[in-house]
Formats: sequence, structure tokens, C-alpha cells
Amino acid sequence: MRRWGESETWLLVYLAVLLLQSAAGLFFPAPEAASGIDVIVRTSAAGIFGYFLSSCAPLHRPRRTAAVALAGLFCLGVLLALRAASVSRPWLLAADSAAATVAQFRDFVSGCVGYLTGGRNDQNQT
Repeated sequence: MRRWGESETWLLVYLAVLLLQSAAGLFFPAPEAASGIDVIVRTSAAGIFGYFLSSCAPLHRPRRTAAVALAGLFCLGVLLALRAASVSRPWLLAADSAAATVAQFRDFVSGCVGYLTGGRNDQNQT
């Protein structure tokens, strides 16, 4: 059984920071000058997320499944919170910077659901 590697641990830390930054950007839009930073945040998060979704990732399936599921739940929670908050603050969804992050979080949730439904027999896999 392969142990959780140091690289995977640091990738999870980076993913957590990047997802938190993206979520904060939805509720507290940054000035247009920060768009270059927002792009690298989204790109890096997508790369790390793709790593965990990849069947080539050297994690045992239960650990990979937990990482993917937690990222998906976080993104879903942020999207639901944004939806609730936009009722009283419609400008949140109108921000240009929000569109790309919302689309990415939707893709993350969809990817997680696809990954998890494809793993319905994972009790037989290690």
C-alpha cells in the first residue's frame, strides 16, 4: 500500500488555498488589474484538480476519491452560497471576474460527480 506522498500533501494545500482564493474573489471582487492573478489561480487549481482526477495519479483510490470529493463539495457549497447571497446582492453574479470562476466551479462539481459515479465498484479496488 502506497503512503500519501509529500507531493500530494502539498498539492492539497495548494488546491485548498487556490479554491479559497477563488471563492473569496466571488464574494469580494478584485479590481480589473488583478485579472492576471485570477487566471493563474484558476489555471493552477484546474491542473491540480486534473491530477487528482487522473487515473495515472499515484494515489490509492480511496485517498484520491476523498480529495476529489472534498474539492467538489467545497465548490458546490460556494456555488450554493453565492446563489443565496446573490438574491440580496445581484451585483455579485454580474461581476466579470465571477463568470470564469463560477464556470470553473461548475466544471469541478460536474467532474467530481462523474468521477464518483464512475467509481461505484471502488470497494474492490485498492
